[in-house]
Amino acid sequence: MKERFYISPEKKERVALSFLAVVQLWALWARSYLYPLLFFTHFTWDYSLRLLFFLLIYTGRYHIFREYRRPGILAAAFMTGFAGPFSFYLIFSRPPGEEWYLAGLALIDYAVLAVYYGIIIEFVVAITGELWKKEKPFGCDLTLPGQRFFAAEKGVTTHVRLTLYLIPLLCLALYALHTRYLFDWIFYSHAAVILLLLFFFWPLLRLQARLREAAAPERQVIAEKLNRLYLRSCAASSLPPSSAAGCCEEIITLCIYHDFLLSSAALPWRWDNLLPLIGGFLFLFSQPALARLFLTS
Repeated sequence: MKERFYISPEKKERVALSFLAVVQLWALWARSYLYPLLFFTHFTWDYSLRLLFFLLIYTGRYHIFREYRRPGILAAAFMTGFAGPFSFYLIFSRPPGEEWYLAGLALIDYAVLAVYYGIIIEFVVAITGELWKKEKPFGCDLTLPGQRFFAAEKGVTTHVRLTLYLIPLLCLALYALHTRYLFDWIFYSHAAVILLLLFFFWPLLRLQARLREAAAPERQVIAEKLNRLYLRSCAASSLPPSSAAGCCEEIITLCIYHDFLLSSAALPWRWDNLLPLIGGFLFLFSQPALARLFLTS
């Protein structure tokens, strides 16, 4: 009977995250002092943005980046994200007694958002750590050429997927800030594109440097052998024909292997990765104009 009703920890976590989304919507409704039907008609964008945000977080954690978990990073990111609103309401703002109910509901909303931010930062830091400094990125030994091919392929694919995932999150965040505050939407959209481009290229360039560093000793050995064989080939006139032919074959083999080592230290840039990425950056860049065009039509 116990095995029949066993619920895995991941399913419990999914239920808990879904429950947090429901609690966040309840807190938003309770702060409005409206009947449910009036709430859904007057606060459509508020709860729609929260639902979209929840769906993106849920999809990223349990379907796209499910293997990249760092509980310590999640806890630290949650406490950091929640410390600001908590300090504002309980230390600096100090609302009167009759407003503590509204302050508590606002803190519930911010606490759920802090959980979402923590989940995002968790797999962003985990993936960036794989590219940047982990000794065996994605479980690959960089001293082996075949493993370097897999690490480069996995690194580019995963980082492209992460960058594409961050684009709709940034679009939602910028639109939410635009609806609540007065700020230059176009400027911050363009700034987000620049920062996201830096975020995309910097870890990948670091991974490529690590791949080249791992391939450097073998390439040095091949270069020394080629130098010796070159000197022997220069004296080919004094060698018998069989030795000269063997020397040329060895030079060709070493050159092919050297090219193989070079390709194992290069990142595989493919159009099936770059085209969606270019489209995502163009969408983020033109988001304000597209949103205004959609809302006015």
